[in-house]
Amino acid sequence: MTRDRITYLGIVVLLTILGIWIARNTYWDDTLVPVPPQGEAATNEHYSVQHLATALGIRSSFVVSLSAAPPNKGALLIDGFQGDMTHTHVDEMAPWVETGGRLIITDDVVRADPKFQEWSGIHLGARFDSPEKTKPAPARRDPEEDCASQDVAIDGKISGKPLTVCLPPREFGLVSKRKPAWSLANRFGLQVLRVNIGRGSVTVIPRYALIGNKNLIKHDHAEIFLTASQLTRGDALYIVNVARAETLIALVWRLAAPAVIFFGVAILCIILRQLPRFGPPLPPPAMVRRSLAEQIRANAAFAWRTRKLTALRAAVRRALDETAKKRIAAYSSLDVRKRVSAIAAWAGIDSRTLNSAMTEDAVAAPQVQRAAITLLEQARRILNARIQKTNQGRA
Repeated sequence: MTRDRITYLGIVVLLTILGIWIARNTYWDDTLVPVPPQGEAATNEHYSVQHLATALGIRSSFVVSLSAAPPNKGALLIDGFQGDMTHTHVDEMAPWVETGGRLIITDDVVRADPKFQEWSGIHLGARFDSPEKTKPAPARRDPEEDCASQDVAIDGKISGKPLTVCLPPREFGLVSKRKPAWSLANRFGLQVLRVNIGRGSVTVIPRYALIGNKNLIKHDHAEIFLTASQLTRGDALYIVNVARAETLIALVWRLAAPAVIFFGVAILCIILRQLPRFGPPLPPPAMVRRSLAEQIRANAAFAWRTRKLTALRAAVRRALDETAKKRIAAYSSLDVRKRVSAIAAWAGIDSRTLNSAMTEDAVAAPQVQRAAITLLEQARRILNARIQKTNQGRA
C-alpha cells in the first residue's frame, strides 16, 4: 500500500469519526421566529381590532376628533391619551353615554382626566395586598410569564370560569364607586371593568396589554374585549385616531381649490415673465435729435393744451417781425406804431386789432391769447406768401 493511499484512508476515518460525533451530539427542533408586522398591520395599531370586528359583523370606522359625539349609540373606543384629548375631555361625552352610548377607554385616559374620574366614579387605586417578595426580574422577560387566570365577576359576584389575560408587571388596580356590571380582577385589584351609567356604559381596559395587534390574539384577550364592551353583531364601533385627521393641505384643497388654482397660475405667469427670453434681445433704438421745427411744434402744442400761451404769443410775434423785415423796407428803424401800420397795410388787417395782438399782456384770458396768436400767425403767413410770390416773379 502506497503512502498516498494510507493518507486518504486516514482522512476518511477522521471524517467518519467526526460525522458520528456530530450525529450523537446534535438534534433537530422547531423554533418559532417572530415575523414583523407587514402591510396595514405595520401602520394601523387597531388592525387586529378592526379585523375581529369585521369577522363578527361589527362595523368599525375611525373618528378623528371628540368635538362631536358619534352619530348613533354604538361603541366608542379611546385607546390612549391622544393629542385631541388636550382640547376635549372625556367627561364631555357624558350626555352621549347616558343616552345609550358605550364608551371604551384605557386606564391611562382615566389617570389623565380628573373630571372623568369624578363623573364616572372610576380611578386608579393602590394594590389590594402586598406583593410577594421575589427575585429581581431579569433584563429580558418572557411575555408569557405575565399571563395568569383572573376571576370574572358579574354585578360583583364571581361567575363562570376564569379568563387568562397577560398584563405587564404592575401593582395597582382600578377602583370604582359604582357597582361594576362586569369585571376581571387579580390580587392587585380590578384590571378590567364595566359600569353602567344611565342607559349606556363605560368600560376600562389596560393600555396596549389587551387590544394591541400582537396582544389581542393571545389567550382570552379577544373574548375579554368583546364581553367587557358588550359588542355584538350589527353594532357600530368608532375608534378615536387623531392621526387619521385630514391634513392641512388636503383641507385647503377641499375648501378652496379654485382659489389655489388661480393664485398658482398667477405665480406661474409671474415666474415665466421673469425668465430670460429666447433669442438675442432687441437692440436699443438709436439716439436721435428732433428737428427745430418739431421742437417748436411740440412746445406750441403743449402751450396750447395747457393754456399757458404768453411764451407762444411772444414767439409768434418774433416770427412776424422776422417775416416783416424781409418784406417791408427799413422795418427795423420804424417805431411800434409804424410797424403795426405797415404790417396791417401789407396783410390787409385792421391796424387796431393788430396793435392789440402785438401788445403783450401776460394776464390776458386764454381766449384773448388764442385770438391774438391766431391773428399774428395769419398776418405772418400772408406776408410770407407775398414774399414767395415776389421771389417767384423775379425768378
